[in-house]
Formats: sequence, structure tokens, C-alpha cells
Amino acid sequence: MDPRYRELPPAFAYRFRSSVVLIGVALCVGALLLYGLLQFVGGVLEKNVPAAIRVTDALAPLSTVALGVALISARRCVRTPYLDVPKARTTRNALVVCAVAAMAFALLAVLARALSGAGNPVALVGQLAFLALAGIGFAAGHFFVRPSVRTLQKFSGHTHLW
Repeated sequence: MDPRYRELPPAFAYRFRSSVVLIGVALCVGALLLYGLLQFVGGVLEKNVPAAIRVTDALAPLSTVALGVALISARRCVRTPYLDVPKARTTRNALVVCAVAAMAFALLAVLARALSGAGNPVALVGQLAFLALAGIGFAAGHFFVRPSVRTLQKFSGHTHLW
């Protein structure tokens, strides 16, 4: 067998292929809907927001959407029932980059609002929400791209709770 591929339990491979797409799409749609809602509420509460603040507010949602796209593309890591290790490593690195970018951009948005005096509690809670979405997306992606031995053992049995 080629050392590039590692065998996965068939049940885990099936759930991998369907779950990463579902989680990625939900992450993208959720981030866009949350951003739209926050922009609507922020537009009602604040009238004159500088353009730089609007740009920094948009960076964390964009990195969260990028994380969702990375999760959707993680589907290519599994060729039933084998895990393509180099592709999984590349996807894991993309997930790390997107999660770190989301953290950095959320911190940048909070600092920009604090330094400009345009502090709005809704915007600050929004950045925390995008940070939480990115954390959930990263954790889910990491669970599938780099499964533990215990997880694989649970899926190798004949009885499944899912």
C-alpha cells in the first residue's frame, strides 16, 4: 500500500465526506447572515462610522467564510476508504491559517474600535461571535482531518450511535 494513504473505517469515511460539506456550508451561511444582521443593527445604532472601521469589521467574517470553504474542500482528502495524508496535512494547515486569521482580525477590529472611540457593544459581541464560529469550524475540521486512534476505533465497530 502506498504510504500516502491511510485506511479509514468505512463509516468514518462516509461521515467525513458528508459532514465536512455540511459544516462548511453552515459556517459560510451562518457567518454571512450574522454579518448582515450585525451591519443592520450597527447601522441603526451608529450613523457615522469611518470606512476603516467598516473594513476591519468585515475581515473576521471573511476569514470565517474562508474557514468554511477550507472545510468544504476537505472532502477531497478522502478517497473511500482511504485518507490522502498530504492533502489532509495541507487542509489542516489551511484550517490553522484561517483560524489564526479570524482571531487576529477580530482582535484588530476590537482594537480599531477602541482606539477610534467608536465602541459599540453590538459590534464587540459580533466579533466574539465570529471568533466562536471560527473556533467551532476549526475544531470540527481538525476532528475530521486528523482523527484520533480512539475515534477511529469507535467507528470500526459494527454498532454506531449516529
